[in-house]
Amino acid sequence: MVRLAVPTVIAQLVKMLYNIVDRIYIGHIEGIRKIALSGVGLCFPIILLIFAFTSLTGAEGAPLAYIKMGKGDSPLNRRSNILSRKT
Repeated sequence: MVRLAVPTVIAQLVKMLYNIVDRIYIGHIEGIRKIALSGVGLCFPIILLIFAFTSLTGAEGAPLAYIKMGKGDSPLNRRSNILSRKT
């Protein structure tokens, strides 16, 4: 179970580091610091929700595609495979 959780934890840590670096960089812009920082503060949770949703659909779509592929169920396989590749 830990082996499966490690990539997700690393991805979340990289995203948080990315957000911190963004805030440091944007905080040094003269004249629009407050507005720019509030924009980053507003957008980051939205981006995080979008990433969580795409991770959810990708995590659900890939096993579905492989199960259908193993059963030889071609039409359903194509739909679930498309879902997992779009995320």
